[in-house]
Amino acid sequence: MRFLNFELKSAPKKPVEVEIVDAKGNLVHKMTAPGHEGMNRIAWNLHYDPPRMIALRTVPEEDPHIWQEGRFCGDGFAAGHSLGDGASAHSAGGAGQLRSTAQR
Repeated sequence: MRFLNFELKSAPKKPVEVEIVDAKGNLVHKMTAPGHEGMNRIAWNLHYDPPRMIALRTVPEEDPHIWQEGRFCGDGFAAGHSLGDGASAHSAGGAGQLRSTAQR
């Protein structure tokens, strides 16, 4: 954790925006803080901002069930997703489970 100190000559009307940039000027982290006249302090956890997720706006023709794949369901398995041969994947309480219902 790092504390960043800054001084303001007068109280701002809006929260202060603090941007952390690397040596090349690329944005690392952006924070807002209420500011007041005089010395101010803000804490930074030394983490970069998380990556911006890109939303897929269309469904690919070659894979119309892409959003049912486990990699998009957060716990490794798609809830109720059929794996063929009577096996299915179910999500229960955040833990993925593989169940085989095939009778041989």
